[in-house]
Amino acid sequence: MAMRIHFIALELIFEATLPPMPLVDASLSYGPESTWGERLRTQKALTLVCRSWRVVAVQLLYQDIVLRRVSQIPVLVRSLRANEDLQHLIKRITFACYVPEAWDDVTSQSIAHLMNLCPNLRSISFFTPFSEWLSTVRKDGAMVFDPYPTFMNRASSITHLAFYDHPLYANLANIVPYELLSLFPNLTKLELITYPSRDHFVDRRLYDLHFEYLKELNVRPRQGPIQRDYYEMLKTWHMPRLEYLSADFCMQPPRCRQYDHHVAFFDKFGPQLKRLNIGAAFSPMANRTHQADDPSVITPQSVFFRNCTNLQHAIIALCDVESVERHPKRQFLLTDEFTAWLDIWVPSHYFVREAVPGSRDNGDDPEVTCRYTHTLGERYSRPNVRLIDQALANFPEIPVQYSPDSIEEGDKSTYIHHVYGISFAQSRHFIVREEEEWYDGMSSYRSRYGQVAESELSDQSESSVSDTSEEVEILQREIASTSLTEKEKERAFFETPQPDPDPEEGNVLISEPSDSDSDSDDGYSPRHADYDYDSDCDSDLDSDFTWCSGDWQIHQQVIDSGRDSDDAMELTGLSHGWVCRRGDVKQVTEGEALEIHSRVIEQSS
Repeated sequence: MAMRIHFIALELIFEATLPPMPLVDASLSYGPESTWGERLRTQKALTLVCRSWRVVAVQLLYQDIVLRRVSQIPVLVRSLRANEDLQHLIKRITFACYVPEAWDDVTSQSIAHLMNLCPNLRSISFFTPFSEWLSTVRKDGAMVFDPYPTFMNRASSITHLAFYDHPLYANLANIVPYELLSLFPNLTKLELITYPSRDHFVDRRLYDLHFEYLKELNVRPRQGPIQRDYYEMLKTWHMPRLEYLSADFCMQPPRCRQYDHHVAFFDKFGPQLKRLNIGAAFSPMANRTHQADDPSVITPQSVFFRNCTNLQHAIIALCDVESVERHPKRQFLLTDEFTAWLDIWVPSHYFVREAVPGSRDNGDDPEVTCRYTHTLGERYSRPNVRLIDQALANFPEIPVQYSPDSIEEGDKSTYIHHVYGISFAQSRHFIVREEEEWYDGMSSYRSRYGQVAESELSDQSESSVSDTSEEVEILQREIASTSLTEKEKERAFFETPQPDPDPEEGNVLISEPSDSDSDSDDGYSPRHADYDYDSDCDSDLDSDFTWCSGDWQIHQQVIDSGRDSDDAMELTGLSHGWVCRRGDVKQVTEGEALEIHSRVIEQSS
């Protein structure tokens, strides 16, 4: 019994050291220093402390599997077959890898086996390019992947399905992913985080879907609005238990007056919603088009909230609140009539940080005791209003993960949260990003201990500007004196020494085991938790990317691995790829890609 309590306590402690999964993003676009990468490194470190810690840490590590390399899929299947105890740990799987043509059959078979080996699997997520591979059609007209036999054994147990960065609209490449929606009858959460498409019509097979148990729906696009046809599709869905909705009901001119499809949706589902998150949905241009100063014009925001009669928590941007409240006859959100919690995303310059004298007798640290106020006026100081810093917009789930009820009424304390280099302060009415020293973009300079005097601000600003100007002039002179071509500069860059790599290639416990690993008694070895990229570089050349100098990556995306005229091409499976630096992508030719890859192998050896 004592050992059981010990493991429970360890699990609670470990979970407290890790940021919640909704606050991290496994996408490759964030690079090695992403919050997901930091989270994974912490999990790896916990498995290496001692045997008692490893038992609990391995459970946490295997709960969320992220497959960012295609070679990890069959290796994971082999690891699960070798150790049946691991099969029961997996609850969530994310597919975020590219699948080259040569891997089609192996990947399809491995996924089918994987579904049978995970009895407790509850969540499946798809990132592009994997979701696009699901719909790939062979030259003979057959599909490379048949979802029905693959997912049928787990269809009744899957409760969460997510598609990230995938178009919503009808074309041949989108057929299979959205047919999966009809395979899972017991979904309780569905996420469609997508990019808009040039095709402005929705696949008709997505109409009239039935989700009897769906409680949470997230249909937020990565950028831009979703066309009105999409809302017409949502209106046809049968969702009797829907309670939580996150959606960008964005209307751009010239369609901003045509919001009848929005009204119809909220007429149907508004009364059953308990939480509504529309984020920074409406543009100022749309508000002007609606003639927001005219009290006779009813804005769609007003319709949304007035139809949600049982709402408990609303999340909205400041510009949307102002568009609703601009005219006295149309005020609703900031009145006694609206009783739900209202979280408002607010630009950083509206917040004022004030140092509060602490008392060591009460255990306070005078240096970090603080409180926040705002400059928005008394209307925004209502007891049911909480202001959230837009500097935290990269974490859109913060209002939900740190709900208003997490701090009791009457508690005036300010709590500081740290998420791998990002700190934010939380009180009952504020969530504000904390930094040592920062400029809010225009007017004011703030430090950790309150406002800085205007004279000090002026001196520091002038010195900062002069230093920056000198650096710019030096850089311009260096560029002007350089006669190298762009290709020569690129070649010189990749000849720079490679630093010690720090790979974050998905869950490292599923890396391909060595011969010594297979002799392990429990199917687990320290090497699984301390994956050495250098030692496996030559044997794992199909990886999604290989680290080069600094934060640069080579994203080896295989386009046509069937071409075997070149031995090096066949060895690496590389046709052409991209050179990218934090999302700034530049395509390279086939010859350049092979040259880059050979340099990386030489450096690693």
